[in-house]
Amino acid sequence: FMEAGFSDGFVAKINPDNATVLWATYVGDDDTGSIEVRSLAAGSPGSVLVGGWTNSRWLASTEGVIQEEFAGGTPLNALGDGFVVSLSSTTGTLVWSTYFGGSGDDFVNVLRSTPDGDILIGGETNSTDFPVTAGVLQGGFGSAYLFVYDGFVARISGDGRILRWST
Repeated sequence: FMEAGFSDGFVAKINPDNATVLWATYVGDDDTGSIEVRSLAAGSPGSVLVGGWTNSRWLASTEGVIQEEFAGGTPLNALGDGFVVSLSSTTGTLVWSTYFGGSGDDFVNVLRSTPDGDILIGGETNSTDFPVTAGVLQGGFGSAYLFVYDGFVARISGDGRILRWST
């Protein structure tokens, strides 16, 4: 769904019967940023979820999602945001995409679709302003040390528009 940039991830759907590529797409941009795909999961019927890390300010986030803009630092410090992308499982085209993180370094490492269509996200962060919600297990970053990460778990709506909870 994007042009190739400095370092991009990719996703491909392969026919298990004859190993032919049904579709393939870059997960990236034409910027000098890097994008790492760290997780793939089946989404709601007809979709594939892709998660990872990027320090690119030009990921194709879609309007109305949880985080439309990059928040992960400056080009000099190479910090990045996590991201979640939903692709059509039929064509590989972009359905929606969102950044997920704060001003530090954030990684989306695990994605799972729930029976009701929401998405569970697991990862790590060192952002003191990571998006958390009220009444959760840990409502903020827990370390005072540089380059130490906290794990996080979040639940978002299947369309990427609502942060249900995050800790």
